Amino acid sequence: RYFQNNKTTMCRFQEVLGLSEKEITQIKAVNETWHISAEDDGWTMAHKGLTTHLKLLQSAFQSCLSILTEKNAVIGVATIAKLWEAVTLFYQNLNHHHLNEEELVFPFLKKRCTFPERMSSDHKEILQLLDIIRTHANELKELQSPSVHLQQPLIREICETIGKLLLINQEHFLEEEEVGLVLLRKYFTEEEYGPVVQKIMESETMEDLAYLLLGAYTSEKDRIRWCKDVARMPSEVIRTALKPALRRLEINVVYPVHDVASGEEPVLSSPEIPAAPKSTPKMKNLFLSCIKCN
Repeated sequence: RYFQNNKTTMCRFQEVLGLSEKEITQIKAVNETWHISAEDDGWTMAHKGLTTHLKLLQSAFQSCLSILTEKNAVIGVATIAKLWEAVTLFYQNLNHHHLNEEELVFPFLKKRCTFPERMSSDHKEILQLLDIIRTHANELKELQSPSVHLQQPLIREICETIGKLLLINQEHFLEEEEVGLVLLRKYFTEEEYGPVVQKIMESETMEDLAYLLLGAYTSEKDRIRWCKDVARMPSEVIRTALKPALRRLEINVVYPVHDVASGEEPVLSSPEIPAAPKSTPKMKNLFLSCIKCN
């Protein structure tokens, strides 16, 4: 396997693609058939978001392991519950991401080009690791009498498995971006890919999109920029549906997990956050008709 984004790795991608570095650079840039760059692409954005959330989980569990080993202290019920919630969210979003690739993106690519089979076969290994993490997180949650003796091996195994998952995920994401996305932009136009994007968005909830955006961009300004410039999302949808979803996730999941990563008990609060509007057909159609990204 390989991961390092160095000259050797990039040369290997060039060989797979049969393209020069100059040609690849031109394909990845904004051009007459794509109004966004590969860097801003939805595929890339999702990878950034998922990676950030996984790294945060890693920091949180490592912090818990330090407390167990150095302070010989039991991890509290509130902390375990919040970590379980975060693991579940990551599991759902990564699974959904892979499902969209397997059922929509990869079959579309195969219409005009071939790509490394490992882009698909990696998914099995990734999901096996993810299952291990979720299983142990659930075991932590279900402990009737939590103790250092019982928690420590489970959290250590989670930390080790997350480390493995991060490595293979980053290798996998890099290959999809440097090979799969380049092939997509070379052999198809943005307009041709549009129906695939629409199907992907139809399978998403506003919470799914908010989850990825929170991981991909640190500032609200950049999240809104992506929605407006890349996804071409209507301001009404951003204001009434996306922003409340972002705020809910920050308050209920992201901030508490950051607390855990800092070695603190998660701060649990229930502020008055406006509920997202129901996904009426009118809102859904308005949203999808303006999506031109991928």
